Amino acid sequence: MTPVQSAQEYVDSGCCCDQFSKAHIEALIAECERLERYAYARGMERDAAYHKVENVISILMGVHALMYPPIFTTPDGIHMAFSPKDPTPNTILQELSDRIRAIPDKVLAARKEQS
Repeated sequence: MTPVQSAQEYVDSGCCCDQFSKAHIEALIAECERLERYAYARGMERDAAYHKVENVISILMGVHALMYPPIFTTPDGIHMAFSPKDPTPNTILQELSDRIRAIPDKVLAARKEQS
């Protein structure tokens, strides 16, 4: 039972306290109901914003996954660099470009999904 429901039961039972009129208590109940609806709507907006951020993060992580790691130097001075299975730079750049170009479409698809 919510606080609003228990307050409504109190008013309906006719046991109103002397210092508060029934109209005053009903006005308070109406305000509590309004605030509950407001809090629910803000919670829904928060959840929608969270999903938008998560979607953008996953898109950017996909682009980031194509980036080369920095060259690593061991304590004894040896340099180590990443070398992909397909060493053709054109293949790597094309995949990176495709993912970057797909970002606006993925964002629009996510907006349509949420509305």
